[in-house]
Amino acid sequence: MSYIQSAGGSPLKCERFTSTGTWTRPSTTDVVYVILVGGGGGGEDDASTPCGGGGGQVVTKYCNVNGNVTVTIGAAGAAGVSDVGGDGGDSTFAGVTTLTAGGGGGGAAENAIYAIGGGYHHPYGSHPYGTTSDMFTDNGSSLGAMGGCTRDNYPGGVGAAAGGDGSGTAGGGGGSWGTGGDGHATDATTSPPAANSGGGGGGANGTAAAGGTGYCEVYWSE
Repeated sequence: MSYIQSAGGSPLKCERFTSTGTWTRPSTTDVVYVILVGGGGGGEDDASTPCGGGGGQVVTKYCNVNGNVTVTIGAAGAAGVSDVGGDGGDSTFAGVTTLTAGGGGGGAAENAIYAIGGGYHHPYGSHPYGTTSDMFTDNGSSLGAMGGCTRDNYPGGVGAAAGGDGSGTAGGGGGSWGTGGDGHATDATTSPPAANSGGGGGGANGTAAAGGTGYCEVYWSE
């Protein structure tokens, strides 16, 4: 647990969760501020323009609490093996109302809802490479291979960091709390997303990368 001095002079406490656990409520605390990150989707392993996995959703919100809270950290989406990548797991903070950060979708060239993007929302309609969720490639390959975007059309990189770079026709993973993994011609595990980054794994024709696990920070004062 760490402490941050607030503007009013009282210490603001912070607990960071890199795995599932329990936040213990002090008797005088009724509201906390939560940063919650879903797990990143795994990259696709395919011979033709493999996609990177989606970055996990990043949610920041004040939450009411009336007891100890279970914090669930979303699992990393599995790397595809001659197939699409696995979806990242949702992260949750079960306060009075449960807060959820959705996991990123697994990379899948044929799956326009979960896959494709790796950048920001394009303001002028669908991108010419055919994605129906209007996600424009920001950090993917110049040949148009897509990185990831988060589930339910949240753009990759919504939290803090960029999507991973593409390589040839292999898309980089979508960014989240941390950077997405880079795409690679044969082995995307050479530059995977970091643990607890929520970043999507890069796509490859050979060995795709898994996504990054989720993350949570809880802030409160007593």
